[in-house]
Amino acid sequence: MGLEHIITVLIALAGSAGFWSFMSMKEKNKREVQKEYQNTLKDQVDRLAEKLDVYTKDKEELLKEIGKLRSELARAQTTIQHLETMLRTR
Repeated sequence: MGLEHIITVLIALAGSAGFWSFMSMKEKNKREVQKEYQNTLKDQVDRLAEKLDVYTKDKEELLKEIGKLRSELARAQTTIQHLETMLRTR
């Protein structure tokens, strides 16, 4: 093996080390972008979950209020019917 072959092998080794470093950095950057994207999605899901909790709580409160109003309406109708009956019997 001559000097020319040794220089060629050394250049190839240096080139492959540089290529390996480049590929490693490229993969690292790709993972960082994916991690950032996942974190963004997680934050969005958390915000949507909070909004859904608030919506559910508001809906439950409105349903309770509707139930109370129905009960009051039924009592009022009963009172009106009773008063109508009393007026008819007079």
